[in-house]
Amino acid sequence: MNRLTPVIAFAVLIASPLLPGATLAHRYSFNAADDTTDSVGGNNGVLLNGASVDGSHLVLPGAGTGAGAANMSFSSTIDIGTTYGTSGVTIETWYTDEGSGTWAKLFTFGTSSAGQEIAFTNRRGGGDVAPGIDRNGAHFLADYPQGSKSYIPQNVEHHLVLTVTEDGTTNLWLNGVRQITDLPTNPLASVVSNTESIGATAWNDPGHRGKVNEFRLWSGTLSEPEVQANLLAGPNTLPSPGDTDGDGLPDAWEQRWFGSATSPQGPSDNPDNDGLTNLEELQANPQLDPTKADTDGDGLNDGVEVKTSLTNPLVADTDGDGLTDGAEVNVHRTSPFKKDTDDDRYSDAREVAEGSNPLDPNSPPPLASAVLAHRYSFLLDASDAISGNHGVLVGDAPVEGGQLRLDGTEDRMDFSRTVGVGENFGPTGISVETWYTDDGSGTWAKLFTFGSPQAGQELAYTHRRGNGETSGIDRDGAKLLGTDVTQNEAHYLAITVSADGNLNAFLDGQPIDQIVDIDTNDLSNVTSANEFLGESAWNDPEHLGSIDEFRLWRGVLRADQVSAHFAAGPDTIPGGGGGGGEIPFVITNIAYDRAANRTSLIWNSKADRRYTVWFSSNLAQWSQIPGEVTSQGTQTSFTDQSIPPETPARYYRVREQP
Repeated sequence: MNRLTPVIAFAVLIASPLLPGATLAHRYSFNAADDTTDSVGGNNGVLLNGASVDGSHLVLPGAGTGAGAANMSFSSTIDIGTTYGTSGVTIETWYTDEGSGTWAKLFTFGTSSAGQEIAFTNRRGGGDVAPGIDRNGAHFLADYPQGSKSYIPQNVEHHLVLTVTEDGTTNLWLNGVRQITDLPTNPLASVVSNTESIGATAWNDPGHRGKVNEFRLWSGTLSEPEVQANLLAGPNTLPSPGDTDGDGLPDAWEQRWFGSATSPQGPSDNPDNDGLTNLEELQANPQLDPTKADTDGDGLNDGVEVKTSLTNPLVADTDGDGLTDGAEVNVHRTSPFKKDTDDDRYSDAREVAEGSNPLDPNSPPPLASAVLAHRYSFLLDASDAISGNHGVLVGDAPVEGGQLRLDGTEDRMDFSRTVGVGENFGPTGISVETWYTDDGSGTWAKLFTFGSPQAGQELAYTHRRGNGETSGIDRDGAKLLGTDVTQNEAHYLAITVSADGNLNAFLDGQPIDQIVDIDTNDLSNVTSANEFLGESAWNDPEHLGSIDEFRLWRGVLRADQVSAHFAAGPDTIPGGGGGGGEIPFVITNIAYDRAANRTSLIWNSKADRRYTVWFSSNLAQWSQIPGEVTSQGTQTSFTDQSIPPETPARYYRVREQP
């Protein structure tokens, strides 16, 4: 849960004149194209490796790793340890993370050695699995403790303030909420100047992917009231602290919400009638709008969210499951803090959309079925029996005996066109299913790879890892199976990743206990830089062994489907479409996109056939959607974009033309 901790005694503190605890030393506002001017200290930014300024933000594409990542450096050395070692330092920024890989740093000053660094990691991995600061070692935020598998929301701008006194006492605020309080670290003078960057790291980690609205360095440490005043003023503005009319509401807050530092609004007034007085709104979070009963528009008044439901009044969907907090609390009675209330591996939003009960684990969605997108059986060649994205054999890799054989040298299988895991499977999720044998691959060899070697942009499988690690999946960093899968034996492996990054894995038909509902970043972050069987995007050995069958499914296979597929073995798909038998002519998937007001259908089809799609609002009178749909192979899809607004119900059927 991303709770909002009340800012205790905030009004009392801010009402007094602020003592100047810090002096602005460097300021980067990025207010013109390619503008990296330091408007205070003259130490202008230097754009490196693809970083840019779009006229309002520093844009960091997340490309590269370590010092080679896209980043902004500085025209001269800042040298935090020497320059601020006797005064303390404050780092303040407004930033957005748009899908950075695990361990990516928003900023780095110093080295990769504990005690010599100041850095911020928006999304940690490994056993940490939470955001944190790197300051004499890793330290975690109060709302995101170590191992909590919770992260600061991506694609949302945040205000971050980090202060370190000369003796190393560290504080951190996120969106006005103190997350680290008086943490003792080593003296600030210990920070060295090897790496000074926004977006890159002193470690071999991915670059930050996202934007920076403003970045400031202060000599000295900002106080709590100053942090709050800066938050209220927002980027591009330096507030004048104080409380002119002495009513306990700071000038900056009154100016922002009521247009005047001396507005008639008092601390006990409640202009939006939301159950919170002006002072309570201010104390809950300065970004709450006292003129709007429901700041985030989620159907719950701010007062209810702060005092009763304890959801985030600034985020419409606290748990990010696709249902607003209001819908969860008032309509569906699901948990607004849990994407899957009944723990059945289907999100609350999906169950609601498809008519199942999100409170009952024995009520799965009726349409919870993945659709086969690519299938390579290697019976005669490397053809794709589903969508025609045929395998391309590289080196001297043969297909023989119903298997793709890879000799661990330069052999691999590419694809005739881009698979596009992130682009094409990002909205639906993906299931990777394969029967394979490892005959002695070298350490770190990959059975398959999709994406780049950067954490958060990859989907790969390593049968035999090194450094004491077990077999594992490379998905937003290493996710270990907890066992070394045996070599020289045939195995069945299934890996599922939902659209929002929920990861599950199965070996020989059984769930892998270490990889059940593991939270990774969104599947859409997987790039198309590398796509092959038997090869690695890293400088690793090639796979030595064979692949009996390889499938990619659009959507997430259920545990019972995985079990059935394992029992059936390769070359057969239970229910038709495998080792013989007619594929039934049925609609296999139907999905309604509420935001775009359109419906997508997928049905089993035959080659060289034509189909018409019909709709009805009452199952009695049917109308044909104009035009015909030509077969796309054994699966054909169609999107209906002609739905009138506010249509209560629409039914579909598909007819095969003679």
